[in-house]
Amino acid sequence: TKMSELNPVISVSFLVISKNPVLIKRMLTTIKHSRLSWNKDDEILCSWNGSSRDAELINIETEKCFPPFRIAQIAPYHFGSNVNSLAEIAKGEILIIINDDILLDINSIDKAIWHLISKKNIGIVGSNLRTDEGKISHAGLLFSNEGKAYNRLRPDQLGQVIKSDLPEVQRSGIIPAVTGALMAIRKTDLLKVKFRTEFIVCG
Repeated sequence: TKMSELNPVISVSFLVISKNPVLIKRMLTTIKHSRLSWNKDDEILCSWNGSSRDAELINIETEKCFPPFRIAQIAPYHFGSNVNSLAEIAKGEILIIINDDILLDINSIDKAIWHLISKKNIGIVGSNLRTDEGKISHAGLLFSNEGKAYNRLRPDQLGQVIKSDLPEVQRSGIIPAVTGALMAIRKTDLLKVKFRTEFIVCG
């Protein structure tokens, strides 16, 4: 089955936490190109922890945004509980958890959806993340023999020399974990195994 035949019938909810109107507006300009065609139920839900003045400004400036953007909750920042709350009210079959400073490549969400639909053994699709200079900043997480997580391709040490378009960086495959900065997951899966909320900030 071709990717273009699968994706329009799959609804997507973007879940973002923010307090920064500049970052939100910049991210929104790239979302519209991340799918070839949009579903009428697609949406962008925001958990807002910024000022009420900025919240009003964003709502006014994003009225004609598609997929539609709305501040779905106003709450103090806590990644786990914020995402869990947004997931519960999301209409999309696929949830895209995204940081407000992420800029999406063309058709990147289509590719993520395709992986989730076509490969039932995949629960989460992560992404290569790159800096403004095009260097790798995240390419999945691996675990050491001691059980400690580390960034695949070691962007913390080699990030200044690894280009994000290298074949070994671009290659898709089974990765045990990804960053919460950008990931796609079925809504049913996230609601079964929610983010842990006992951590102070993230979970």
